[in-house]
Amino acid sequence: MLKRFALILVAAAALTGATSAWALPSYSSPWSQSLELNPVVKYTKTSIFGQGSVPSYEGFAYGAQVQYMIGTTSFSMGPFFEMVTTSLDNSANNSDQSESLTGTFGTIGIKLYTEYTYLKLGSSQMRLTDRTHGNVENSKQFKSDGIEIGAGVNYHLTETIATNLGLDISYFKISPANNAISQRLDYMSYSLVLSFRFSIPSGSGDK
Repeated sequence: MLKRFALILVAAAALTGATSAWALPSYSSPWSQSLELNPVVKYTKTSIFGQGSVPSYEGFAYGAQVQYMIGTTSFSMGPFFEMVTTSLDNSANNSDQSESLTGTFGTIGIKLYTEYTYLKLGSSQMRLTDRTHGNVENSKQFKSDGIEIGAGVNYHLTETIATNLGLDISYFKISPANNAISQRLDYMSYSLVLSFRFSIPSGSGDK
């Protein structure tokens, strides 16, 4: 996980350093830098493969992103860090038996914005608790490293406030070596994401 984080940080530093060194001629100037805080809400559907049947879970995640962007309103990029807490319920829950997944997800990566769209790629770390209640009571802890990719629309409300609506896809391999399970599990989730970007400009200049 640390190696993956380091590689993404190096790539982010190289990209942001390059963009601060020159402006692409097809985009407007001046270029600027900004620190951004993004509250995030996700509606998530998750499946866990490897248990015979494939249980499905759904629910919400809440959190925030911090990102440092370099560029213009037409094109910008930079590193981000996201932390969310999630609570998901098994779609097969009934009055006799229920199951829920709760936990946290931390992601670090690179984000790229155009005037109306965005892309993201990140390395994630998951800490999850699987609890069952009813006729059978049980609790399991999962932890794993994974990846997250995302894309969506970017709409500027003002010069310093924008809203994003997009789709995130996450994958984690839950290994028996790091968890109290007998066989490998594969965790796959799809999230509809709504966030707001609040920018604090930290500098600008004609390049």
